[in-house]
Amino acid sequence: GRHDGGSSGHTSTVASGAHGGTSGSDPSWGKLRIWKVVNLPDSPKALPVVSRAEAYAPGYPRPPAEDIVVAWLRNGDMLKQVGHSKKMRGHMVMPVRILRGVDASDNVQQAAAAAEEGEEGWVTRRLVGSSVGPAWFEEITGGEA
Repeated sequence: GRHDGGSSGHTSTVASGAHGGTSGSDPSWGKLRIWKVVNLPDSPKALPVVSRAEAYAPGYPRPPAEDIVVAWLRNGDMLKQVGHSKKMRGHMVMPVRILRGVDASDNVQQAAAAAEEGEEGWVTRRLVGSSVGPAWFEEITGGEA
């Protein structure tokens, strides 16, 4: 029985970050948040998922080293957030797992459960600040599931 607390979007913060470890997966992260990639420039290498918490936004001056790139995202790709976001160099980066074979039109919860679990890494979600700059992700896990 998975109980969904009130979906007011107002969660009490559990003391996280007490235990170190660089892996993105965070046991205190209990939410299912699925993100869809949107608004990327039409380039095959616009937004990378990288193997460590580094900020590489679309249009960054220099690309990440190939050996830390886990995957390149395109519009329509689906990601599952697996831990708490961090601030890096003025950007929010979040640990994610790429969901393969998911379609946004499917029921998201079921799709996420059924999706082939893809690579895991860190992705730059947005600039830090209320709503500064473009958003490259839209959350599609609505509370109305």
